[in-house]
Amino acid sequence: VQIGPWMVDLSQVNFDPLINSLTSSLQPFLSRTGSLIASAVSTTASTVAMLVLVLVMGYYLLRDFDHLGDTLLDLVPPEYRTDFGRLLDETGRVWASFLRGQLILGLVMGVGAALIYGAIGLRLALGLGLITGLMEFIPIFGPFIAGGVAVLMAIFQATNFWGLTPLAFILLVLGIAVLIQQIENTVLVPRILG
Repeated sequence: VQIGPWMVDLSQVNFDPLINSLTSSLQPFLSRTGSLIASAVSTTASTVAMLVLVLVMGYYLLRDFDHLGDTLLDLVPPEYRTDFGRLLDETGRVWASFLRGQLILGLVMGVGAALIYGAIGLRLALGLGLITGLMEFIPIFGPFIAGGVAVLMAIFQATNFWGLTPLAFILLVLGIAVLIQQIENTVLVPRILG
């Protein structure tokens, strides 16, 4: 084989040790990669199945909510039905107010995060805003997950239009994620849910 001005004779080279070494090195990596892919597929499938189950159950609960209340009332002894009915009504109003507040909070946080992340040049700001809004429905951990996703996006973003170093940009995104959560907890939650 001729490589540039040099002539290399490969007929004398024994490639068997190299092939054996490569095979033994790649085998654990490929095994781990296969199990990682299988785990990711399994987790995704179970998450999708759980989401479908929740949506179907939610649909039927909403569709038959009036019948459900009547059925529950029938299970209560007659002398307590009036009190139990009042309890169901009050609980329903409280939950409706809470869910309405969570929806508003999720919308405000999602739009705000998308605008702020877009303003600093973080890629996929709309997607991050959507994730931030949806994560508001997961108590305590949801906002941390949303901030973590934003920081991960910053880690994998090599450049930014501010001219910041990658570490400075990551720290900026982390600071903004913390600031967003502080504003949510001190300003928005008391006004919307309180």
